[in-house]
Amino acid sequence: MLNKEFLSSKKFVFNSFILEKLDKFKLTKEELLLMIYFLNSENISFDIDEITKSLKISKANVLSSLNMLIEKNLIELKTDNSKKGNIREYVSLNKFYEYLDESKETNNEERNVIIKYMKDKIALEPKDIEVEFISVWLDRGFSQDYIKSVIDRAVLDNKRDIRYIDKLLYESTQNSNNEPKSELFDYNWLDEKK
Repeated sequence: MLNKEFLSSKKFVFNSFILEKLDKFKLTKEELLLMIYFLNSENISFDIDEITKSLKISKANVLSSLNMLIEKNLIELKTDNSKKGNIREYVSLNKFYEYLDESKETNNEERNVIIKYMKDKIALEPKDIEVEFISVWLDRGFSQDYIKSVIDRAVLDNKRDIRYIDKLLYESTQNSNNEPKSELFDYNWLDEKK
């Protein structure tokens, strides 16, 4: 039987895209929880009592995590003066959203480089679906250079299809060394003994 505390506790929603982006910052459990709290809060005024009650972590951990999020340049703690002369502290997520925008711009630039490379290498004018494939590859963490090497591999295999390139990238994640399987014979003729 579920207890009343569980049923009445606050529920948090968190997008996996944001989780992938936050992974870069190597957040502690408390920092991640605090970030999730702020992303889910309608009212972002800084109320330490409400935060400790919702997250079930101590005030010291909340303050420590808050300071680390500020140091990692993900959030800002700001003040606002009300008409009554009260000072209100609130958390601004603008720096985090700016980071997401910059990440998106970088991804677009990388995508355009790969599109140009595909045009040059396999004489393929990428359609919307191909552009989407490229975006997914970049979101999965494949580097430009690695994607280019897989495109080169597809050219060597005389397979100029985006799905074949995607298959090679998928197979590379199944290998422990994260490199594409190579069936090319690699032999250094200079080291051959006579």
